[in-house]
Amino acid sequence: MTLTLSTVIDFVSTLAILTLLTNSYGWFRRSIPGERLMQYVLGALFGFVAVLMMNMHLELTPGVVIDLRVIPVILAGAYLGWRGTLVCVVIAAGMRFHIGGVGMPSGVAVVGLTGMLGLVWSRGFRDRDRHGWKVFLLLGVLASASAATAVLLPHDVALWFLSSVTPILTPIYLVLVPLYAMLMEREDLSIWTERMLRASATTDPKTGLLTPEAFERAVSNVAADGKASQGSGLVVLRLRHARWICEVHGEDALDAILGALRVRLESILQRGDLMAATRSHGMVAMLLDRDADTLAGKANAIAHDLGTRPIRLGNGDTLRVSLDVGSAWDARCCDLDAVMAEAVRNLEANARSRVTAREPEGRNRLTDMLFDKLAKHNPS
Repeated sequence: MTLTLSTVIDFVSTLAILTLLTNSYGWFRRSIPGERLMQYVLGALFGFVAVLMMNMHLELTPGVVIDLRVIPVILAGAYLGWRGTLVCVVIAAGMRFHIGGVGMPSGVAVVGLTGMLGLVWSRGFRDRDRHGWKVFLLLGVLASASAATAVLLPHDVALWFLSSVTPILTPIYLVLVPLYAMLMEREDLSIWTERMLRASATTDPKTGLLTPEAFERAVSNVAADGKASQGSGLVVLRLRHARWICEVHGEDALDAILGALRVRLESILQRGDLMAATRSHGMVAMLLDRDADTLAGKANAIAHDLGTRPIRLGNGDTLRVSLDVGSAWDARCCDLDAVMAEAVRNLEANARSRVTAREPEGRNRLTDMLFDKLAKHNPS
C-alpha cells in the first residue's frame, strides 16, 4: 500500500468528520425535545455525513478508491431507532442512486443492508449490559459483512472488489466502528445518568418547591387516579419583575422570594394541592382540586394575599412583590402541557388588562405606576 500526503490528509479529514458526528450526537439528544423529532433530525444528520463520505474518496493504494459511508449508516441503525435509520438510509441511498454507475445497485444495497444490520444489533444488545469490547467488535463485524452486496456487481468487478477493496475496508471497519460506537454509548450512558439524577430530585433545594419533572409525575398520578370528579385546575403565578429583582438584588433574592411564596401558599392551599417551580423564570404552578366556577376567584385571592405582605430578603431588605395570575381548568388535567399553555395565555391576558386598568384606591400610585411601566418595557 502506497500512501501519499494527500491521502493521509483526506483520511484524517474523514476521521475528523466522523468524530465530530459522534461527539455531537449527545448534544443533539440533549437539545432536541421529543424522541421522534430527535430521531428524525439525527437521522438526517447521519445521512448527510454518509453523503459526505461518498464524496470524500480515499485512494489508499493506486487504483483502489474507497469511501466510509457504511460507518455513519450502521451507527444510525445501532443508536437512532428505525425512524432515524430510515431517514439516514433514504438520504444515503438516494445519493448513491443519483451517482449511478455500474456499482449503483450494489451501492444502494450496501446502504440498506448496513442500516438493517445496525437495527438487528440494536435489537439484540441495546437492552443488555454490553460494555464489553466484544459486543462493539461484533458491530464492526456486521459492518464488514456488507461486502456481501458485491454479488450484485458484474462478475469481474465483484472479484476485484473482494480481492482488492475488502481486505482494506475490513480492518478499517473493525477498528473505527467499535471505537465510534463506544463514544456514542458513552454519551447515552451520560444522558441516562443525568435523567436519573433529575428524576431522583423531587424538590428544589433553594425554594422547596417541586421540580418541574416531579410536578409532571405528580400530575400524571392525579390524572391516572381519577378520583376528583369535579376536575382539577392549574393556577400559575408569575413575579411581575423577576428580571429586575435578579439584576438589583441577585439570583438568591429571587430564590428567597419563591421560597417565601411557597411558605405562604402552604398555609392557604388544601391537602392534596400541588405546587411547583416551572421552567419559566420566576413562575410557580399549582394544581388545585377545585371546580371551574371557583377556580379563577381562588387564584385571584391567592395572588392578592401573597402580594399584600412584604418579603424579607437575606440582606435584611424587604420587598413587596407584585404577581400576575392565570388559571385553566380541565376535567382530568391529563395533558399538562396543554393546560399549562392555556393558563399562561390567561395570565398574559390578565397582565395586559391589569396594566391598562384604573388604579384602585388605597395603593401607592407612584410606586405601582413605576412598576407597571417597567413591566411594559421590560417584561419577565
